[in-house]
Amino acid sequence: MVVPAVLLSGGLLAATLVLVPPTYRASSSVVLLNPPTPPEADVKSSKPTGDYQNPYARFGDLSIVVDILRRIMTSSPLMDKLRQEGLVGTYTVAANIDFSRGPIIDIASEASTAPDALGSTALVVKELGLQLGALQAQQGTRPDYFIRSEVVVSATRSTRVFSSTLRRLIAVGALGFGLVISTAIIGDSISRRKRRKSDTRKAPTSTESP
Repeated sequence: MVVPAVLLSGGLLAATLVLVPPTYRASSSVVLLNPPTPPEADVKSSKPTGDYQNPYARFGDLSIVVDILRRIMTSSPLMDKLRQEGLVGTYTVAANIDFSRGPIIDIASEASTAPDALGSTALVVKELGLQLGALQAQQGTRPDYFIRSEVVVSATRSTRVFSSTLRRLIAVGALGFGLVISTAIIGDSISRRKRRKSDTRKAPTSTESP
């Protein structure tokens, strides 16, 4: 009973390694750039200065804009929109961890093929720029005074990700290990039961002495 379970577990591991499609990852980085300073007269004015004003530039901290964009880009409606436009697989948008509260955004996509990973990353980068412009246009800001996004690391190639395959192999291996142990326990239980029955049949019948 145990040997077939071991063979089955090995077959499942081999099938997982061969049949499960690989995962490819492509990443890119975007930096946000401050807008030019408004004319001196508008800086000194205590009243709103029309299309010179950029409310998002008033924060004085582009990491706030990074967080706003991250929330927009990872929202369900926008994810659905990107899928309709050709997004394949999954993607992440996050602030760069090397710069505490910095203006750099890291974008990464994972898909089952290298071209899909590259295409999805490019699609997300493009959409991020569009969303950044739309946020500022809604405030009536002149495009000359927009916070701009610029690609600093472009996704030119994708790499195979082994972590997803490894997770599947671990899951299948755990399942196979459980199957082998369960089979061994069941086999041992059956063997003990048979031995008890055999011992019962062989036991001599007690008789009374005259």
